[in-house]
Amino acid sequence: MAGRRGDAFRRTKALHDWVVSRLRYDNGSVTGARKPQDAESVFRNRMGVCEGYAHLLVELGKFAGVPVEYGVGEVREPDGRQAPVGHAWNAARIRDRWYSIDATWDDPTVDGGGDADNDRTDYLFTPPSVAIFDHLPDEARWQFLKEPFDRGAFLRQRMTRPGLAKLELELVSPERPVVDVATDSIDVVLKNPRRLHLMVKVRPMGAADHTDCPSSDDGTLRARCPLRAGPHDIRVYAGAAKYGVYRHIAQLAVHRR
Repeated sequence: MAGRRGDAFRRTKALHDWVVSRLRYDNGSVTGARKPQDAESVFRNRMGVCEGYAHLLVELGKFAGVPVEYGVGEVREPDGRQAPVGHAWNAARIRDRWYSIDATWDDPTVDGGGDADNDRTDYLFTPPSVAIFDHLPDEARWQFLKEPFDRGAFLRQRMTRPGLAKLELELVSPERPVVDVATDSIDVVLKNPRRLHLMVKVRPMGAADHTDCPSSDDGTLRARCPLRAGPHDIRVYAGAAKYGVYRHIAQLAVHRR
Protein backbone atom coordinates (compact mmCIF):
# COMPACT_ATOMS: atom_id res chain seq x y z
CA MET A 1 0.00 0.00 0.00
CA ALA A 2 2.87 2.37 0.74
CA GLY A 3 4.15 1.90 -2.78
CA ARG A 4 0.77 2.66 -4.30
CA ARG A 5 0.52 5.80 -2.20
CA GLY A 6 3.97 6.91 -3.26
CA ASP A 7 3.16 6.27 -6.91
CA ALA A 8 0.03 8.42 -6.71
CA PHE A 9 1.92 11.31 -5.17
CA ARG A 10 4.76 10.98 -7.66
CA ARG A 11 2.38 10.82 -10.61
CA THR A 12 0.53 13.89 -9.39
CA LYS A 13 3.75 15.80 -8.83
CA ALA A 14 4.88 14.86 -12.35
CA LEU A 15 1.66 16.33 -13.77
CA HIS A 16 2.08 19.52 -11.73
CA ASP A 17 5.74 19.87 -12.73
CA TRP A 18 4.95 19.30 -16.41
CA VAL A 19 2.32 22.05 -16.41
CA VAL A 20 4.51 24.48 -14.47
CA SER A 21 7.61 23.89 -16.60
CA ARG A 22 5.95 23.62 -20.02
CA LEU A 23 3.33 26.35 -19.91
CA ARG A 24 3.82 30.09 -19.99
CA TYR A 25 1.31 32.40 -18.37
CA ASP A 26 -0.65 34.26 -21.06
CA ASN A 27 -0.73 37.87 -19.88
CA GLY A 28 -2.25 38.83 -23.22
CA SER A 29 -5.45 36.97 -22.35
CA VAL A 30 -5.71 39.05 -19.19
CA THR A 31 -5.12 42.46 -20.75
CA GLY A 32 -6.43 41.85 -24.27
CA ALA A 33 -8.40 39.37 -26.36
CA ARG A 34 -9.01 36.20 -24.37
CA LYS A 35 -7.79 32.97 -25.96
CA PRO A 36 -9.54 29.61 -25.49
CA GLN A 37 -8.75 28.03 -22.11
CA ASP A 38 -9.90 24.47 -22.73
CA ALA A 39 -7.33 21.76 -22.03
CA GLU A 40 -6.68 20.92 -25.69
CA SER A 41 -6.00 24.54 -26.70
CA VAL A 42 -3.75 25.18 -23.71
CA PHE A 43 -1.83 21.95 -24.34
CA ARG A 44 -1.37 22.81 -28.01
CA ASN A 45 -0.37 26.45 -27.44
CA ARG A 46 1.66 25.79 -24.25
CA MET A 47 0.10 28.94 -22.87
CA GLY A 48 -2.86 29.84 -20.69
CA VAL A 49 -4.22 31.59 -17.63
CA CYS A 50 -5.31 29.99 -14.37
CA GLU A 51 -8.46 28.56 -15.94
CA GLY A 52 -6.42 26.85 -18.65
CA TYR A 53 -3.80 25.51 -16.24
CA ALA A 54 -6.54 23.98 -14.10
CA HIS A 55 -8.48 22.48 -17.02
CA LEU A 56 -5.30 20.89 -18.37
CA LEU A 57 -4.45 19.31 -15.00
CA VAL A 58 -7.90 17.70 -14.89
CA GLU A 59 -7.35 16.06 -18.27
CA LEU A 60 -3.80 14.98 -17.47
CA GLY A 61 -5.08 13.48 -14.22
CA LYS A 62 -7.45 11.25 -16.22
CA PHE A 63 -4.54 9.79 -18.18
CA ALA A 64 -2.47 9.29 -15.03
CA GLY A 65 -5.27 7.69 -13.03
CA VAL A 66 -5.39 10.52 -10.47
CA PRO A 67 -8.77 12.11 -9.57
CA VAL A 68 -8.19 15.83 -10.17
CA GLU A 69 -11.05 18.31 -9.88
CA TYR A 70 -11.44 21.85 -11.20
CA GLY A 71 -12.43 24.62 -8.80
CA VAL A 72 -12.91 28.37 -8.76
CA GLY A 73 -13.18 30.96 -6.04
CA GLU A 74 -11.59 33.95 -4.37
CA VAL A 75 -7.95 34.35 -3.43
CA ARG A 76 -5.99 36.83 -1.35
CA GLU A 77 -3.12 39.01 -2.49
CA PRO A 78 0.26 38.69 -0.69
CA ASP A 79 -0.74 41.52 1.69
CA GLY A 80 -3.95 39.73 2.68
CA ARG A 81 -6.43 41.77 0.67
CA GLN A 82 -8.94 40.12 -1.61
CA ALA A 83 -7.73 39.81 -5.20
CA PRO A 84 -9.83 41.90 -7.63
CA VAL A 85 -10.65 38.92 -9.88
CA GLY A 86 -11.56 35.29 -9.31
CA HIS A 87 -9.13 32.40 -9.69
CA ALA A 88 -9.11 28.76 -10.75
CA TRP A 89 -7.10 25.89 -9.27
CA ASN A 90 -7.35 22.15 -8.62
CA ALA A 91 -7.91 19.60 -5.90
CA ALA A 92 -6.57 16.04 -6.10
CA ARG A 93 -7.82 13.05 -4.13
CA ILE A 94 -4.98 10.77 -3.02
CA ARG A 95 -5.43 7.94 -0.51
CA ASP A 96 -8.87 9.24 0.43
CA ARG A 97 -7.57 12.71 1.25
CA TRP A 98 -7.97 15.92 -0.71
CA TYR A 99 -5.07 18.26 -1.46
CA SER A 100 -5.10 21.65 -3.16
CA ILE A 101 -2.90 22.23 -6.21
CA ASP A 102 -2.34 25.65 -7.78
CA ALA A 103 0.03 25.19 -10.70
CA THR A 104 -0.52 28.78 -11.81
CA TRP A 105 0.87 30.22 -8.59
CA ASP A 106 3.82 27.81 -8.71
CA ASP A 107 4.77 28.96 -12.22
CA PRO A 108 7.57 31.58 -12.18
CA THR A 109 6.37 32.98 -15.52
CA VAL A 110 3.31 34.35 -13.72
CA ASP A 111 5.66 36.78 -11.96
CA GLY A 112 7.40 37.72 -15.20
CA GLY A 113 10.17 35.14 -14.98
CA GLY A 114 10.75 32.19 -17.21
CA ASP A 115 13.54 30.09 -15.76
CA ALA A 116 12.37 26.49 -15.38
CA ASP A 117 14.96 25.98 -12.65
CA ASN A 118 12.89 28.30 -10.45
CA ASP A 119 9.73 26.18 -10.58
CA ARG A 120 8.05 26.05 -7.19
CA THR A 121 6.03 23.47 -5.26
CA ASP A 122 4.61 25.79 -2.59
CA TYR A 123 1.08 25.12 -3.84
CA LEU A 124 1.42 21.39 -4.44
CA PHE A 125 -0.31 19.00 -2.01
CA THR A 126 -1.51 21.84 0.20
CA PRO A 127 -3.75 20.40 2.95
CA PRO A 128 -7.19 22.02 3.37
CA SER A 129 -6.26 23.64 6.70
CA VAL A 130 -3.45 25.54 4.96
CA ALA A 131 -5.08 26.13 1.56
CA ILE A 132 -7.85 28.15 3.23
CA PHE A 133 -5.34 30.87 4.16
CA ASP A 134 -5.45 32.27 0.63
CA HIS A 135 -7.90 30.15 -1.45
CA LEU A 136 -11.67 30.27 -0.82
CA PRO A 137 -13.69 28.01 -3.16
CA ASP A 138 -17.06 29.30 -4.32
CA GLU A 139 -18.65 26.13 -2.95
CA ALA A 140 -18.04 25.53 0.76
CA ARG A 141 -17.89 21.75 0.30
CA TRP A 142 -14.69 22.14 -1.71
CA GLN A 143 -12.92 23.57 1.34
CA PHE A 144 -12.80 20.00 2.73
CA LEU A 145 -13.05 21.39 6.26
CA LYS A 146 -15.33 20.22 9.08
CA GLU A 147 -16.20 23.86 9.77
CA PRO A 148 -16.11 25.79 6.46
CA PHE A 149 -15.10 29.45 6.43
CA ASP A 150 -17.44 32.16 5.25
CA ARG A 151 -16.01 35.06 3.25
CA GLY A 152 -15.64 37.34 6.27
CA ALA A 153 -13.70 34.76 8.28
CA PHE A 154 -11.54 34.05 5.23
CA LEU A 155 -10.52 37.69 4.85
CA ARG A 156 -9.96 38.25 8.58
CA GLN A 157 -7.33 35.53 8.88
CA ARG A 158 -3.66 36.18 9.44
CA MET A 159 -1.98 36.25 6.04
CA THR A 160 0.42 33.37 5.54
CA ARG A 161 1.56 31.33 2.60
CA PRO A 162 1.87 27.52 2.48
CA GLY A 163 5.64 27.84 2.82
CA LEU A 164 5.15 29.15 6.36
CA ALA A 165 3.16 26.09 7.46
CA LYS A 166 5.60 23.72 5.77
CA LEU A 167 8.40 25.28 7.83
CA GLU A 168 6.35 24.73 11.03
CA LEU A 169 6.19 28.46 11.67
CA GLU A 170 3.14 30.10 13.19
CA LEU A 171 2.33 33.79 12.94
CA VAL A 172 1.10 34.79 16.42
CA SER A 173 0.85 38.56 16.07
CA PRO A 174 -0.60 40.62 14.54
CA GLU A 175 -3.81 38.63 14.28
CA ARG A 176 -5.01 40.17 11.03
CA PRO A 177 -3.28 40.69 7.67
CA VAL A 178 -4.30 44.36 7.45
CA VAL A 179 -3.68 46.36 10.62
CA ASP A 180 -4.49 49.94 11.60
CA VAL A 181 -2.49 51.34 14.56
CA ALA A 182 -1.80 54.65 16.27
CA THR A 183 1.65 53.73 17.64
CA ASP A 184 5.11 54.39 16.18
CA SER A 185 5.94 50.66 15.95
CA ILE A 186 4.34 47.26 15.66
CA ASP A 187 5.48 43.90 17.00
CA VAL A 188 5.59 40.85 14.74
CA VAL A 189 5.69 37.55 16.64
CA LEU A 190 6.22 34.09 15.14
CA LYS A 191 6.68 30.71 16.80
CA ASN A 192 9.87 29.22 15.37
CA PRO A 193 10.32 25.72 16.86
CA ARG A 194 12.89 24.67 14.24
CA ARG A 195 15.02 27.76 14.98
CA LEU A 196 15.15 28.77 11.34
CA HIS A 197 16.87 31.98 10.37
CA LEU A 198 14.20 34.64 10.01
CA MET A 199 14.19 38.26 8.87
CA VAL A 200 11.40 40.81 9.20
CA LYS A 201 11.55 43.91 7.02
CA VAL A 202 9.37 47.01 6.80
CA ARG A 203 8.89 49.57 4.04
CA PRO A 204 6.72 52.70 4.06
CA MET A 205 4.68 52.72 0.86
CA GLY A 206 6.54 54.76 -1.73
CA ALA A 207 9.98 54.08 -0.21
CA ALA A 208 12.54 52.35 -2.40
CA ASP A 209 13.69 49.62 -0.02
CA HIS A 210 12.69 47.58 3.01
CA THR A 211 14.70 47.98 6.23
CA ASP A 212 15.34 45.40 8.93
CA CYS A 213 13.13 45.27 12.02
CA PRO A 214 15.24 44.65 15.17
CA SER A 215 14.44 41.20 16.49
CA SER A 216 15.26 38.46 19.00
CA ASP A 217 14.57 34.74 18.73
CA ASP A 218 14.53 32.16 21.52
CA GLY A 219 12.22 29.78 19.65
CA THR A 220 9.73 32.61 19.29
CA LEU A 221 10.76 35.46 17.00
CA ARG A 222 9.87 38.94 18.23
CA ALA A 223 10.51 41.77 15.81
CA ARG A 224 9.66 45.44 16.38
CA CYS A 225 9.08 47.38 13.17
CA PRO A 226 9.22 51.21 13.28
CA LEU A 227 6.36 53.05 11.61
CA ARG A 228 5.94 56.48 10.10
CA ALA A 229 2.56 57.99 9.37
CA GLY A 230 0.76 56.22 6.55
CA PRO A 231 0.73 52.72 5.01
CA HIS A 232 3.56 50.19 5.34
CA ASP A 233 4.46 46.83 3.85
CA ILE A 234 5.98 44.27 6.27
CA ARG A 235 7.52 41.05 4.96
CA VAL A 236 8.86 37.95 6.68
CA TYR A 237 11.65 35.86 5.15
CA ALA A 238 13.07 32.47 6.19
CA GLY A 239 16.32 30.72 5.38
CA ALA A 240 18.02 27.45 6.31
CA ALA A 241 21.37 29.25 6.84
CA LYS A 242 22.12 32.67 8.25
CA TYR A 243 24.08 33.67 5.17
CA GLY A 244 22.16 32.12 2.32
CA VAL A 245 18.95 32.29 0.35
CA TYR A 246 15.87 33.55 2.19
CA ARG A 247 12.29 32.92 1.01
CA HIS A 248 9.39 35.34 1.34
CA ILE A 249 6.85 33.51 3.54
CA ALA A 250 4.44 36.12 4.92
CA GLN A 251 3.34 39.68 4.31
CA LEU A 252 1.35 42.25 6.27
CA ALA A 253 -0.17 45.63 5.47
CA VAL A 254 0.03 48.14 8.33
CA HIS A 255 -1.32 51.69 8.43
CA ARG A 256 -0.20 54.13 11.11
CA ARG A 257 -2.75 56.83 11.80
